[in-house]
Amino acid sequence: GTIEDDRINTLVQYIKNIGILAGDELDIKLSNLKSDYVLTGKSLYDSTYKYSIENIHINGKQDTDTFSITLKSIEGDNETAVANDLASTKIKLNIADLIFMENDQKTRLIHTVFSFNISDLDMKILKELENIDIENEEETNRLIQALISNGVTMEIPAFEVKKLEYKGEEMDGFSLTS
Repeated sequence: GTIEDDRINTLVQYIKNIGILAGDELDIKLSNLKSDYVLTGKSLYDSTYKYSIENIHINGKQDTDTFSITLKSIEGDNETAVANDLASTKIKLNIADLIFMENDQKTRLIHTVFSFNISDLDMKILKELENIDIENEEETNRLIQALISNGVTMEIPAFEVKKLEYKGEEMDGFSLTS
């Protein structure tokens, strides 16, 4: 990466494998994460971020119940801009294969696309929220309410799944837009 004016301006990362093991209850593995971050403006939030992950695999167990989630070939883009202390963010996520297993029940989503946009997010309130004690529930709730009531707009421009597989049956997918 590069550093300008004592700030990271660009950053390229590559992580081959990473794992988290929490006893017998949870096992998370991630492989081949690549990311590219570029600071595009004056604030630390003005940025573009592109990433890809080859695989994420999560196994969980509670008593006799088991579950797993596998995500394959994930690609994402995030673009954020701040003007007049209001942030706008566009996020797009593509997942080639998403498999949920609960005990022996399999659900599979093939070629999933998810887009999410936020505009007019009050950065002053967000920064306050980042710096409070999370144990202070009253202050947390007050700031979240202020953040939501200050005109923030959220939309899901696209949520698409090309094919679904449920209980061994394959179906055509769906497309939702707002």
